[in-house]
Amino acid sequence: MSADRLLAQVWHDLDQPKLSSLHVAISKLRDLLSPDRARREDGVLVRDGSRYPLSAARGSVDVARFEELVRTGAEVAETSADAAAAAYLEALSLWRGSPYADIAGSEFTTPEIARLTAMHLETRRSLLEVGLRRERFAEVAAEAEALAAEHPLDERIWEILVLALYRGGRQSDALGALRRIRAILDDELGIDPGVALRRLEAAVLAQDAALHGQAAPRPAQPDPPRAPNLPSPRSLLVGRAADIESVATALGEHPLVTLVGPGGVGKTRLAIEVARRRRAADGPWMVDLGALTDGALMVPAVASALGLPGVGGAEHLAGVLAGRTMLMILDNCEHVVADAAALAVTLADLCPGVQLLATSREPREVDGEALHEVPPLAPDEARDLFAALAGGVVPGWPSARPMSRRCARSAPNSTASRSASNSRPHSCGCSPSSRSPTGWRIASPSCGVGLEAPHPDSAGSRTPSTGATGCSTTSRRWCSGRWRCSRAASTSTEPRP
Repeated sequence: MSADRLLAQVWHDLDQPKLSSLHVAISKLRDLLSPDRARREDGVLVRDGSRYPLSAARGSVDVARFEELVRTGAEVAETSADAAAAAYLEALSLWRGSPYADIAGSEFTTPEIARLTAMHLETRRSLLEVGLRRERFAEVAAEAEALAAEHPLDERIWEILVLALYRGGRQSDALGALRRIRAILDDELGIDPGVALRRLEAAVLAQDAALHGQAAPRPAQPDPPRAPNLPSPRSLLVGRAADIESVATALGEHPLVTLVGPGGVGKTRLAIEVARRRRAADGPWMVDLGALTDGALMVPAVASALGLPGVGGAEHLAGVLAGRTMLMILDNCEHVVADAAALAVTLADLCPGVQLLATSREPREVDGEALHEVPPLAPDEARDLFAALAGGVVPGWPSARPMSRRCARSAPNSTASRSASNSRPHSCGCSPSSRSPTGWRIASPSCGVGLEAPHPDSAGSRTPSTGATGCSTTSRRWCSGRWRCSRAASTSTEPRP
């Protein structure tokens, strides 16, 4: 270090420090470092021009000795926990309070203090880890409690504490520690514990044998079959070329893609078509959540669809799927949005090869989620779909396409029902804005049919709130058009179309 730098940083509180002050300080320091040196000899603090390098054996400098012992401990930790513990303990014994305590405010010591302090903390953590391997559980738990009090936001320390408590037969205390760190992170930072702590919590709750340092005896689980469970499409796909391309692009850029839109707009059909065209080593899989009555059953439902009996929590499922490359469709998530979001986060964190394509009337609001709003069909596409459906119900029906055009032109406030005296099937009252693939229904050809807007008194809505326009609204911004087939209430013998 040069004399000018020493003057500027050691005597930084003086406007014009004198060089003579530096010479006096250097002389006193030499006496302390080399008390047996001959007069006029530099000893370990030599002068090289205007610089003052330290000429000392590496082992005689406490910082160098500390670093060497830490390296030794890390090198032997895998083969001998006892030798590693001895090295770490000797390294920590060199510490006497904070480094450079007398000159902590100096500019040149600040980065070195930070470096050494971080090394000191890491060494203490490493000592606790080898203590777990030496089965010193009570000792490690006590030391980890003290260290966690000093560094309450260090999640690795809490992991060690939980393991020491659990392995020492204190399962309830281990769960209590997990609750404490969760509360601390929430209060201080507004975040949840990281992946490692969440995995550890799941393992403690499941009493996983792997927590004792041995392989967990899990029930035999067959690999998911190579053949996917994607259902064959049961409905005609009309249009959607742009949507298919957009969703495929989003899947290439995001691990989580959600198709959102009103009920019946065609989200499931679009998801199936995207999955059919996408290649994945372990095939596309579909999980229908529509019948799920409790979000807590989310993981069992997914595991069942994948053919994985015996899977516990989300972390266990993620562990089974971690090495796989696959596309998974989570269909009808709107009534279990929070649980679907939690599962999506876990799989995204732990399974880089698993892509999720969800359908929902509501976004899941997960970080990194790509939303694709599924719009109603274009007028021409809607007419084509209606014509195809009508032709399928009444083979050879020549008026299918003209009727579809009339339906598309009908006003939203068309007559919702017809009296018994007028038995002709009435024209459709479809709202031009609905154009939903399931918004037009064709009944049996044995009865007169017509498509009508929902009557104000109609029942059977699957959602609790109904607006004046007959739309069932979800808790957010999506609205589901509700249309019902009407049977012509007539005794007329007038021929049907």
